[in-house]
Parts: sequence; C-alpha cells; structure tokens
Amino acid sequence: MQDTYTYIPETNCVPREYSVAAILLLLFMVLISLVSVLNYYYYYYYYYTFHVGTGVAQSVWWLGCY
Repeated sequence: MQDTYTYIPETNCVPREYSVAAILLLLFMVLISLVSVLNYYYYYYYYYTFHVGTGVAQSVWWLGCY
C-alpha cells in the first residue's frame, strides 16, 4: 500500500507589524469615508431644511444640491 503524502510545507508568514499596519490603515480609511459621507448628508439636510423655499436657494446653486 502506498503512503499518503502528508508533508505540508510552511508558508511565508506575513510579519505581525504589516498585519497591524494594514488593519489600522483600513480602519482609518473607513473613518475618513464615514466622516465624508456624514458631512455630505449633514450639509444636504441643512441645505434642504433651511434654504429651500426661503429665497436663499438661488444664491447657493453652485453647491449642486437642487
């Protein structure tokens, strides 16, 4: 009977420093994305709550929120 091939070579591990740096970078990117989206929605809400219908909407057409 033939032996089963059981040797599994070791893989090159990624150093822990690189893993921590990658996780921190991803968290930072998520934070930046979240802040920018919340900022956009805040000004979107502010524009449509206080400017539409008050006559100010015509003077801020360059915001792109019609």
